[in-house]
Amino acid sequence: MRAIFLDFDGVLHRAGGPPGTSLPFEWIDEFAALLNPFDDVFIVVHSSWREQFSMDMLREFLEPVGHRLIGVVARGAKGMAIEAFLHEHPEITDALVLDDQTDEFPMGFVVPVLICDPATGLSFGETQRRLKSWLATDSIQGRRFQP
Repeated sequence: MRAIFLDFDGVLHRAGGPPGTSLPFEWIDEFAALLNPFDDVFIVVHSSWREQFSMDMLREFLEPVGHRLIGVVARGAKGMAIEAFLHEHPEITDALVLDDQTDEFPMGFVVPVLICDPATGLSFGETQRRLKSWLATDSIQGRRFQP
């Protein structure tokens, strides 16, 4: 089983800016289209939204890929929470982190990290290309992707 550890702000929609300048989950369709051919890839939420919303609500927010949601990481620092989740779920054999903050994950983090530009997230072609590369290949442990 493969898993994407998913942040929302700066990945699935723009981060920052005045309220109302972007739509929540404006790039969910792009994300769904990228995941569609890969039935073995599931989602684990590490976004701060996990602290405010139930699994059922997160699943609704993530439609049309909500059925892929298998969990959320525990509260606390994202890196440590992701490592703990992986330790508790040995069935995950490969993983990728999608986030817009480099400071959350040290170089050489236990899984590859794809850093998104917070203004363009998954709408940026190069970010999509790098995600496609991970989806289509075997594990590439330890790589850090930045736009």
